[in-house]
Amino acid sequence: AIIIEFPSFDWYTLDIILQNKEAFLFSAIMAISTNAINAVVIQHTNALTLKLVATARNGLLVLFNAWVIHEVVTPLQFFAYMVSLTGFLCYNVLSRRKPQTSQS
Repeated sequence: AIIIEFPSFDWYTLDIILQNKEAFLFSAIMAISTNAINAVVIQHTNALTLKLVATARNGLLVLFNAWVIHEVVTPLQFFAYMVSLTGFLCYNVLSRRKPQTSQS
């Protein structure tokens, strides 16, 4: 990427990064931590669980941004995230149910 991007690199952007080193370092640490946690989750559960948790996290993040930060969310976006959160909730409820054994 550096070969393609370098000729059009805006040096002002580098100044912004250097002025906010702590924020960019924190962001990098959080990204690496997320990857490590994802690997641990996959090792102890499965990829489907990771996908479901990511879906719930993204939906909750959008709702948080809409209610707390007052980010604009269209009705269609709101509906779609509610569907994803409802699916996550249903999966958790159904996966925790113990199968009933019938006695003959």
